[in-house]
Amino acid sequence: MSAEPSGIDLARQFLVADREAAKEDGATRTKTEAAYRHCRTPRRS
Repeated sequence: MSAEPSGIDLARQFLVADREAAKEDGATRTKTEAAYRHCRTPRRS
């Protein structure tokens, strides 16, 4: 295994930092989560 963090590890660290910053600002949902929800499309049956 390499000592360098993978892309998934880096993304997880970014999301945690983003969430903590949003909590300090008093937001209930982070910008990243809001953007993700906005871009999702519902599945059609």
